[in-house]
Amino acid sequence: MRAGCRWRRIQRCYIAQNGPLTDEQRLWVAVLNAGPDAALAGLTAATAGGLRGWGDGSIHVIVRRGASSPPPIVDVRVHW
Repeated sequence: MRAGCRWRRIQRCYIAQNGPLTDEQRLWVAVLNAGPDAALAGLTAATAGGLRGWGDGSIHVIVRRGASSPPPIVDVRVHW
């Protein structure tokens, strides 16, 4: 890739920017990386719904039982 390219890859997702991801973008990357049946889980889902002051900064994603393990991403915890 050229030095000026704006696309980058994070596991299964392509990002159309070089800068740091926003919190919302991090959530989307976590869910899209986990597969078609994935969803936010636990405190991550509650925080996305408006809860404040809880959580450890990790993103929790739930996938259906029997789904293949998604490629790992830092601070993303996958639950079956």
